[in-house]
Amino acid sequence: MKKFLLIAALASVAAASQATVFSFTGGSLTLDSDGAPALQNYNVSGLDGAIVRVELLMNGVSHTFPDDIGAVLVNNVGNSAILFDGPGAGIAAVSLDWRFDDVDGVTTLPTTGALSSGTFLPGQNQYNDIFTNISGPFGTTMAGLNTGGNGTWTLHAEDFVFGDVGTINSTELRITTDAVPEPASMIALGAGLLALARRRRSK
Repeated sequence: MKKFLLIAALASVAAASQATVFSFTGGSLTLDSDGAPALQNYNVSGLDGAIVRVELLMNGVSHTFPDDIGAVLVNNVGNSAILFDGPGAGIAAVSLDWRFDDVDGVTTLPTTGALSSGTFLPGQNQYNDIFTNISGPFGTTMAGLNTGGNGTWTLHAEDFVFGDVGTINSTELRITTDAVPEPASMIALGAGLLALARRRRSK
């Protein structure tokens, strides 16, 4: 029983490190059919462990015909996730807030009807539009971006049809990592294991 309690205590020490959420913000983007995509680069730095969750927030999304637009997030090593392509229909979107997340999202953005604010899964792709300067196939989960790390991540947003315009007021990239255990925790773990080994040898 004592051995079990010691092992459990050591395991709790090893697991004591908590996940860390890093936030990288971006400015406003203009969505129109001028032949060039709207790009937002995020200078990701300071990540201290393996990536376990990626989220992308778009604040204040407005467009006179949102069925014309699409967006893809690409990490620093070139892996991608298509957030949407052809959401809603011909009903204008006005100041909507969208969060794309594998954990809290339940469905992708709808392909018909009026759009609303909320948390969504990535992967809505009605038209398979060709994005400027990036090519598919695109991933359909945010987890597919966990292969990334420190470096430049890029949001590509594009309007594919002439005649309508829109904006995104701001964006935010959130990356959650499993933090590396602190040196003190690792020392305590090593000391505990050494003590357990000595007890076994002394019997």
